[in-house]
Amino acid sequence: MKRTIFVFLLVVSMVFALTSCSGTTPSTGDDVDQTQGSGIPEGLKINVGHSVNTSHGYHLGLLKFKEIVEEKTEGKVTVEVHPSSSLGSEREMIEGIQLGTIDMAIAATSQLTSFEPKMQLFDLPFLFKGREHAFAVLDGEIGRDMLGLLEDKGMVGLSYFEVGFRNFTNNIEPIKTPADIAGKKFRLMETPVHVQAIAYWKGNPTSMPIGEVYTALQTKTIDGQENPISIIEAQRLFEVQKYISISEHFYTGAPLLIQKKMWDSYSPEFQAILQEAANAGRDVCRQSNMKSEDEAVAKFEAAGCEINYADKEAFAADSQAIYDMFADEIGQDLIDRVLESAKNF
Repeated sequence: MKRTIFVFLLVVSMVFALTSCSGTTPSTGDDVDQTQGSGIPEGLKINVGHSVNTSHGYHLGLLKFKEIVEEKTEGKVTVEVHPSSSLGSEREMIEGIQLGTIDMAIAATSQLTSFEPKMQLFDLPFLFKGREHAFAVLDGEIGRDMLGLLEDKGMVGLSYFEVGFRNFTNNIEPIKTPADIAGKKFRLMETPVHVQAIAYWKGNPTSMPIGEVYTALQTKTIDGQENPISIIEAQRLFEVQKYISISEHFYTGAPLLIQKKMWDSYSPEFQAILQEAANAGRDVCRQSNMKSEDEAVAKFEAAGCEINYADKEAFAADSQAIYDMFADEIGQDLIDRVLESAKNF
C-alpha cells in the first residue's frame, strides 16, 4: 500500500511539473493567462508611449489603436497610452523596447537611424512628391522592407504613423531659399541627414529633445527650428517664433513599434488584431494631421506670425550633394527605388 501511494504521488508530481514547464510566460510584467483555444492573452495590459501632447495625431491614432484592440479582444487585453514623453524621449523609448522595459512606442524614422542606418533613406530632402507618394511608399513594399530591417534590432514595426512634412520657423527673417539658412542656429532631430543638410545649406545645426525646444526659442539659445505644422501647433512653438516658412523640405514617418519578443509570443489571431488596430490608428493620425494644418496656419497668423512659402524648387535643386553624401550608407538601389516610384505621382 505504501509503495502504491508513493508511485501515485510521484506520477502526480511529474504531471504537475510538465504542465508548469509548458505554460506560456507573459511578455510583460503583468499577470497574463493565455486563454485556451482563443489565442488571445487574458489580462494583458500593453503600455504604449509617444512624445507629444494629447491634441496631436499620434495620440488620437493611439486612442483608435486602443479602441480596436480592446473591442476585438472583448476587454481581455487593455491598452494604456502614455503621451508627452512620460515614458522617456523617443530614443529612450526605442532603447526601452530593445531592453524589454517598454512594450510599444511611436518613434520617428529619424530617431531610428542610430539603430538602422538605412532608415536615413526617409530623411533625404524632397524625397517624396507629396503625401500621396509618401503613403504609397511607406505602406507598400519599400516601407515593409525597411521595417523588416528592425527585427534583428529587437523591434517589430506595425505601421507608419506620421510626423509629416517639416517646415522652418525662426525669429530673424523668412526662409525662402537655401541662402536664407546661412548663419542661423536651427534645432533639429539628432539624425545625420538632417544635420548635414542644414550644414550644407550653411546653417548651424543643433540637436535637442522636442520638450526643450520651446524654452530654447524663448531664451534665444537657438534662432529657429524645423517641424511639421502639427508639431509647431501641438508644442505651441508659434508662440515664440516670428516667421513660419512652409518649405516641406523633409517628410517624417513614425513607425508604431513593439518588442519583438512580445510579438513573437502572440498567436497569429492576436497579431492580426494588433496589425488591424495599428493600421487604423495610422490612418487616424494622418487624417488628423492633414485636417488640422489649414486651421493651424490661420492660428499662427492670428498669433502674429508671418507665413511665407519657400521656393521648394530652389531647395530641391540644391539637394543632390546631400543624396551623394549618404548613398553608400543607405544604398543607391534603395534611393533609386523611391525616386523611380515618384514617376507615378
